[in-house]
Amino acid sequence: MRLGCARCLMALVLASAAFPGFSPAQETTATAPAAREQALAQRVAELEKRLPLVVDHFDAARAQTCSELCRAVDTNAGTLLYSQMQRPEEWLERLQVLTKTKAQIDKDLQRVVDLRFGLADRAKQTAGRDALRSFLRISTDLIDLSGRLNFHLRDGVIFASMAAAPQADLRRKLVEQLDTDRSTIGAAMMAPLLMDPPKDTPNRALPAPADLKKKILLMIGQRGGSDVLPLIVRFLKSAEVTPDLAVLAVDAVIRAGLPQNDIEPTPSEGGESPTKPPITAAELSKTLSGLDAARLSPSLTKHRSTLIDWLGRRDTQGISNAGYWNGVCTIQPGDWLLMRNSSPYNLFTDLSPGLFTHVGIATTAKDKDGRQHMVIVDLNERDTIIRPKNIETVLPRSLYYAVLRHEDPAVAAKMSEVAASLIGNAMKFDLTFETAKAAAMKGKPLAGTKIETYCAGLLLLAAQETGLPQTEFFPVAEETAPGKTAENMDRIGLRVGADFISPTGPLFARRMKLIHMSEPMFDPRREIEQRIYDHFAHQLAVAPIEPKSTLYQSLRQQLAEASKTNPFLAKAIADAAGVDRETDLSRAARAAAVVETLDEVAYDNSSDFDGTLRAMRAGTLDEKAKERIPEEDITWFKELRERHSDMIQKFEKRQLSPRDVNETLIAYYINRGKQQIDKYFFPSAVAPTPTPK
Repeated sequence: MRLGCARCLMALVLASAAFPGFSPAQETTATAPAAREQALAQRVAELEKRLPLVVDHFDAARAQTCSELCRAVDTNAGTLLYSQMQRPEEWLERLQVLTKTKAQIDKDLQRVVDLRFGLADRAKQTAGRDALRSFLRISTDLIDLSGRLNFHLRDGVIFASMAAAPQADLRRKLVEQLDTDRSTIGAAMMAPLLMDPPKDTPNRALPAPADLKKKILLMIGQRGGSDVLPLIVRFLKSAEVTPDLAVLAVDAVIRAGLPQNDIEPTPSEGGESPTKPPITAAELSKTLSGLDAARLSPSLTKHRSTLIDWLGRRDTQGISNAGYWNGVCTIQPGDWLLMRNSSPYNLFTDLSPGLFTHVGIATTAKDKDGRQHMVIVDLNERDTIIRPKNIETVLPRSLYYAVLRHEDPAVAAKMSEVAASLIGNAMKFDLTFETAKAAAMKGKPLAGTKIETYCAGLLLLAAQETGLPQTEFFPVAEETAPGKTAENMDRIGLRVGADFISPTGPLFARRMKLIHMSEPMFDPRREIEQRIYDHFAHQLAVAPIEPKSTLYQSLRQQLAEASKTNPFLAKAIADAAGVDRETDLSRAARAAAVVETLDEVAYDNSSDFDGTLRAMRAGTLDEKAKERIPEEDITWFKELRERHSDMIQKFEKRQLSPRDVNETLIAYYINRGKQQIDKYFFPSAVAPTPTPK
């Protein structure tokens, strides 16, 4: 599971240590713990009563009610977690309540998702499309709530760990409870206990005994935990590791999803630089081979030999055709991977919000040493070549993802074959989102062919070569969102083509089985970005767009217009911009100018959110600070501290909890981003500033 914006949360945790006297347990409230638990349970019960049980229950009113109740559950969960405590053991009790709540919400989400096929059958009717929109909104809100509950759980586990650090019995109870609850978050967040704390730590933290470390390693292997692989690798290289713990640690790495070797050891042109894995099969095998076998029990000695044999095959042969185990599920060739990230395009169609914003197809490819890799083939806007990426380097970047698999293995194998044939091809990302361009390539040789489509169009390229009808994979077609959206999109060089298929569409295909849906994790930075993007989309539907360009963007637009009659200039601009030479540069320049500004607003605000948390825990920003903080960051931190001085003062006086700080900053930067979007794109929608009297 993706742990989300770990630095954001850790900033809050560390901030509590930066200001003497603060303790989350000291936050005051007049409500008794039992009443807070009851309030949370009541909100969950109310939500469950309003959730649809059958297809006919989906409508706009119900979706609105469920959305409000999801927010209420989140609020009550946060209130419970951060309210006053009389004893450290209460952390464990509250974690149990939140774990139970999270499990119930996940069941509710699955129940709602299971109704999707009946909705797809009615998609051609007006009422059916309204019901689909209701389904998408309710599902989105439940996924968001599940992610927020995970965020609360992670927060709670961290604070419980801090409280239990000097108490061996309490810490053991915490680990055992998280194990009993089968907590994915708990397994990951207990990983730091593998490393012994420095002596004389301020919180008097005690080192974990060997049997507790064994339990933690088993938890990581059983629950998945690829996010903590770097910490396990560090543990393997530390003085604390004994031969028996080393065998269990290697086993945990394999079960949590052993990374593959780099498939492209050098950065790819116009694409993403491959991520160096934290550990390889060869390195793990070397670690096991170097252990003193005489210090191992007979069972661990046998297991060590089994692991060495497995790692040897993995090192020389790579991944088998059976699939790649990523710690939570096995991904097989031909699987479709639907991913969710912050995106400016998520509300551009009449069926929104989309549950997913990007897609790819799993297939196999060999590296220069002959190892077979499980890779994802996908299309990105800035790429000019389709390059394979190791599965495990892509999925963890998503807020969440789903794995779909066609029920017929022969169909899945054909789609894997098509995806593999595209590797290395030239590509052009189609910002007109025309499905017909992909459909026109049906039956034609694709190897070595230039591919012109958009991300979901890649799925169609593979599906249409199976001989099955398009509707078996994409039962629901989408159109441009209503209002002024189509007109405004055309003005900025974008449009949604006829019979558009989205990254969410395959979820409604009956024969595409939902193999796995990952645990969502709320990420404050992504939340800020998506809310800003969504505001742009909302305004796009109701207000005329009047984008303001920077001087650089204006010059690029002028050059693009001039290039229409000058092929040499067109070639030079296309090469410099990293786009296809046949792209309509005038349209591309308009689209690029808008997307660049959108991204700048979204990323600047999410960055300032993160920077504010860092500034709060940075300590004194004097001349000595330059020894530990870059000078440009010091200037930035001072600006952010001044911007949020009132909030910081309240936090220092213990009038605000870390959760209050988090929520305040998220709201501030979302609102700031919305104002900037209106200023840059929709000036006529901006309310005039009152004239001073």
